[in-house]
Amino acid sequence: MSADSFVQSVLSFSKSVINDFIKKNIHQISGYLKDFKSETTIFWDKKKTPDASLTQYWNELENYYNVITEWIEKSDSRIILPQDEVFEQPVKTYIAGKEDVLNLPFPENLFDVDGKKSLFTGLSLLLHKQRFKRKKRKAEKKNPGFDYLKSGRYINSRAFLCRFLEYPLIEFLNKEYFHLSACQAKIIFGINRSMEKFKESLLRKKYFNDSENYWNYFSTENFESVLKIYVKDLSSFKNIIDNYEKEAGQRIDSFMESLSIEISKNFEIAGTYLLPEKEYNLSGAEKNVNELKKNIAKDQAIWNTYMNAAKEEWLKDIELSKMQFLSAWVCLDITSIVHDRIQEKIEPVYQSILGILKDTKNTLDENITEDAELEAIKQILRESNRNIIKNIRQQKLPELMDGISKLNISQLHQGFYNRFCERVEELSDIHILLIEKDTDHQALKADAVELSLKEILSEEMIPALNDDIQKINQQINNEITIISQDIMALDQIIGFSLEEAAGEVSDEDILKSKEIAIDAVRRTHERLEEFYTRVKAAADHSTKEIQHIILRLIASLNALEDSEEILKLKLRLARAKIKEQIRSTSRNAILAVKKILPSVLSQIYNLSLKIKDLFTKIRHISGIAPVEDLSDQFIDYALSLKQKYEALPFIYGRLFRIEPLESEQFFSGCVHAIAVMENEYNLYKNGRTIAMAIVGEKGSGKTTLINNVFRKNIVHPNYIMVNVDRNIDKEDELCALLTTAFNVPDIKTIEDMENYIVSGSSQYLCVLENMHRLFLRTIQGFAALERLLLLINVTRDKIMWIVTSGLYGWEYLDRVFNVSKMFHKVLLLDEMTVEELENVIIKRHQVSGFGLKFSVNDKITKQKQYRNISSDEERQLYLRKRFFKNLNEISSGNISISLLYWLGAIQELKEGYMIISPEITMEYSFLRNLTYDDLFTLCAIIQHEFLSMENHAEIFNNEPNESKIILNRLYQNGFIELKREGYFIHPLIYRAVAQILKSRNLLY
Repeated sequence: MSADSFVQSVLSFSKSVINDFIKKNIHQISGYLKDFKSETTIFWDKKKTPDASLTQYWNELENYYNVITEWIEKSDSRIILPQDEVFEQPVKTYIAGKEDVLNLPFPENLFDVDGKKSLFTGLSLLLHKQRFKRKKRKAEKKNPGFDYLKSGRYINSRAFLCRFLEYPLIEFLNKEYFHLSACQAKIIFGINRSMEKFKESLLRKKYFNDSENYWNYFSTENFESVLKIYVKDLSSFKNIIDNYEKEAGQRIDSFMESLSIEISKNFEIAGTYLLPEKEYNLSGAEKNVNELKKNIAKDQAIWNTYMNAAKEEWLKDIELSKMQFLSAWVCLDITSIVHDRIQEKIEPVYQSILGILKDTKNTLDENITEDAELEAIKQILRESNRNIIKNIRQQKLPELMDGISKLNISQLHQGFYNRFCERVEELSDIHILLIEKDTDHQALKADAVELSLKEILSEEMIPALNDDIQKINQQINNEITIISQDIMALDQIIGFSLEEAAGEVSDEDILKSKEIAIDAVRRTHERLEEFYTRVKAAADHSTKEIQHIILRLIASLNALEDSEEILKLKLRLARAKIKEQIRSTSRNAILAVKKILPSVLSQIYNLSLKIKDLFTKIRHISGIAPVEDLSDQFIDYALSLKQKYEALPFIYGRLFRIEPLESEQFFSGCVHAIAVMENEYNLYKNGRTIAMAIVGEKGSGKTTLINNVFRKNIVHPNYIMVNVDRNIDKEDELCALLTTAFNVPDIKTIEDMENYIVSGSSQYLCVLENMHRLFLRTIQGFAALERLLLLINVTRDKIMWIVTSGLYGWEYLDRVFNVSKMFHKVLLLDEMTVEELENVIIKRHQVSGFGLKFSVNDKITKQKQYRNISSDEERQLYLRKRFFKNLNEISSGNISISLLYWLGAIQELKEGYMIISPEITMEYSFLRNLTYDDLFTLCAIIQHEFLSMENHAEIFNNEPNESKIILNRLYQNGFIELKREGYFIHPLIYRAVAQILKSRNLLY
């Protein structure tokens, strides 16, 4: 075999192996791309619906991602390996088919001397030349006629091909494997990135930082165009294959050229001293090939890791993308649903009520004139009130409230949260991420880690999302609750005014009633528009908030497509867990300490408070602390309160009258007290003898409770009301009061009253109010009280007695007579809570028809908590809660005092809104400067609640003029006021006076 034919045969075989290797892999890569494009094209061709709704688009999009996910999981992206039996076996077969030994002539120029050779090379060449001549002479001598030059070189062709064909061929194919894999990686990552671009175009990623306008850019009009760009983008990946084939052809030509030179050169000198057989023997050649295969296996393992991780990362990105699409779609769906519900459920009712108000105004305008008769006007007002009750209260307001309740905004938010959590649960348990990769150089680098994306989302995003959802739900629920309460009072605004207008109408000023009624219609109209605006504003605010939350969620999910971000997040969670363990250990240690020393800590704290309070009192009493005389300030405040009350609109003044409520319209709270009274009444009906006392401060609502309980909850055929409206200490005066109440004028003594009740067959329920007025603090001043207690004891079988008493009078009588033991039940009216107090005042205010705004001062604006509130609605809510907490503290939950302070807090009436001061401040230190005569007088007044000048003189054994001077001095200073019943403590200092008297041990 000639050298040329051998080399050409080898080169021809090598090129066929290389081309076959590339052809099969390129076919597989092209098929991979073709299959993906086919899945995409087939899916979208089937789904072309020009008039599709937004919901259909999102459903199709999710279905497409499901199709692609299934295709990725089933597809095989592995490149066929160069040492695969498909290629390795033909090479080995080719080599095995060659002759074992070839006998070839020596090269003619074997011993040519090149002047450029080194001295060492020249000497080596000379040595080998002499050895070659000796072998030649010896061979020719042994076999005369033998041509040693033509047949003296022997080559092991198999070893030669293993060394100079298999090794470089496998090495080249491995390098080409790198290029093939890089080509496929570019396509996989290119498709992945193309899908990302498709998703980011639909999600408008470039607007992620513009949360105010983001959702305005979000529409369906670009869906088809984005899809076309996406499908066109997929076609561009064919260029990657084309470029590879072009570059591969260049690499093959270069390799074949170098392989040709290498094989020709080595085949020419093989079997000579230049390339002896020991340098390419079969065992050595196979060893080199096996070593190469080991190195190739390492590279291939890295590529496998890389390609598998690439597919897993692609699947991870698809899962995240589906969650982003779900979030965006649900967000748009929530916005659409809320808008539709307002238009369908609220808008028509709103317009209908506006029409009713307009008709009512026209009726009043047309029929109430100066010439109209008084009774006709009253009839018109009453008829208008009935129409309002029938059309608005009984029909339209329930419809409006039903529409508002059916907004269910918080349920929509919670529904999104639940769906997102379900999607997180559907995520794969394990995700594989590439954390190190280098596909651009021959030195391959690839490393992957396993982690749970589900765990990361569950521990990082879901808690934050839950906090955001709960916060926004609390806000919208609070807003809707307040709006609903205001709306329910809408009919009362006009109804109350029409009722008051009918009561005010007179021949002297007929038009005043018309003015009151029409003003009520106007204010009702304004409030209705305000409520409707507030509903839409609340819905818009919640929509913007949920849009902001979901946009932030989408952006966070988008960031998780970056493996580095996920690893950072995982590291942060690990650190957070460690910190939480440390905090938990610290908390447990602190709890253990608190369990050991709770009483000690409590005693130290209480002792410090007592010392502080005692120190303050000593400073004031001793005069160490400078005491500013603030009595003038109090008088000015009381006068300004009176002026404010007189300047208030007619309706507002009527609503905030300081007197017991007759109707249940503004009655609220007292749930426990009502339950106790009902229970006592049931015991009485079952045969028990019942006498109960209701005790509370002046203005705590005792009479209001009685009025409403016996109007709504308890109805008795023989209901007797005895109101002790002045101080009585004589038995005959008590008898006259009782005979009038029981309608038995012929009875002259209480003994006769006892006999009349006991001998009769009638059963009574008797309420006696103001029992504390049945005594005077004199030696003979308890006769009436003692006789009443005896009467109650004798007649308990016939009468269920319910008496009311002022708190401080009761406490005095309990010390003197132990009156508590004479009653089956003593009901002490507790102080109202902040929420109850707020409800009582807001109920009245809502009926006025005026809006409500709380102002701010420098002290509040400097508070960090206030500054951190962004919206005006939340700030108003904060100011409202803060004000009522302050009001409850300064009034100690006394409703009458609270009403006065509320009126005092009104700064102005502006554009239909009551502007309320942010807080109430009142200093009572001036009360500590009162003389003991003044303090004893105030003590007697607070125990009796009302005290005439004659009562004062009798109690303190004074001359009338002396008592008159003391009372007049307190009156001039504004500490007491005067009514028909007598003098009483000004409500604004009622609680402060009680505290001062208790500190001086004058009250119990």
